[in-house]
Amino acid sequence: MIKSVCFIRHGQAMHNIPYEQGKRDEAIKILDPELSDLGTEQAKSVQTDPLLLEAMGGEDGNGIELVVVSPLRRTIQTALLALEKWLAGKEGRKLVLMPDLQETGEVPCDTGSPIDKIKDIFKEQLHLLDFSAMYDGWERKEGVNLDTAKTIQARLGRFELWLKGRPEHSAVVVAHHNLFLGLLRVSFRGSRAGRLN
Repeated sequence: MIKSVCFIRHGQAMHNIPYEQGKRDEAIKILDPELSDLGTEQAKSVQTDPLLLEAMGGEDGNGIELVVVSPLRRTIQTALLALEKWLAGKEGRKLVLMPDLQETGEVPCDTGSPIDKIKDIFKEQLHLLDFSAMYDGWERKEGVNLDTAKTIQARLGRFELWLKGRPEHSAVVVAHHNLFLGLLRVSFRGSRAGRLN
């Protein structure tokens, strides 16, 4: 059973730049945006965040048993960069891609890519990604992934039950501002870590 969870919000992505400049219409049109240069630096800097270092329990990262990531490009990139040492610390460590962690919203910037495209984008890191929770069509904002209060709460509830049912004692979750707002009632701005015990 999970006892400690460290939460990481993704770094600045390409849609955040026009959004921060007041160009919302331009920002929301970018499908599954990648990290910006600043976002890449932010994600790398999470490696030295005191909360993450404490969760890792040392250089080998044995304090973290499970890493779960939203399958959008910016969160996968953030996890690969922020948890680079953890991934390299022991053979077989992987990032579990979890559709229930995708960002809320039905606009292109909050919409992920099909599984085949994710595999193509991250072909060099495929050995570090666990697709076992993924399903065809996960990126479509319909059915369980509609952007309504009811479906979002159901999605968050499914994730919480899944996480509680896991045998690991410690986990890291890499996701999005609005998702964390719904799940934790906490606002994460910029790539940073937070922790719950």
